[in-house]
Amino acid sequence: MGVDYYYYCTKCGWHDILNREWCPFCGEKPKRYDYKLENFFDISEEERKELERPLIELIEKSPDFDPKLRDKRVIERERYNKESIKRMYSNKVQVTCPYCHSQNTRKIGAGERMFSTNLFGLGSSNLGKQWHCKDCGSDF
Repeated sequence: MGVDYYYYCTKCGWHDILNREWCPFCGEKPKRYDYKLENFFDISEEERKELERPLIELIEKSPDFDPKLRDKRVIERERYNKESIKRMYSNKVQVTCPYCHSQNTRKIGAGERMFSTNLFGLGSSNLGKQWHCKDCGSDF
């Protein structure tokens, strides 16, 4: 059972259980919140928000707190999350047709190749082909 602490930035309002030397958003040195939290990842989202409420109030009452910097941090965080999701889904291999150079291709399934081979035998056009171009219709 590990004990986690909250760390927070009084300037932009960043807070997390990760201990960092500098705030990842504004570069300020984070402070450690005196609240010990056991098994942070085992609690629900609602419990987490309830535990964070006094910390957020403390941050927002700080004389160093800058609401504009907080808003900038929130926008930057949303942009980062969107880019991360986009990168995660864009790591798919994109195959280009060697004839027309289109990327509008699809993989020829094993069942489709077997059906064509059973139907046409060694004269099947799909024999040894893995991809089909949806633009020019060629198999490669």
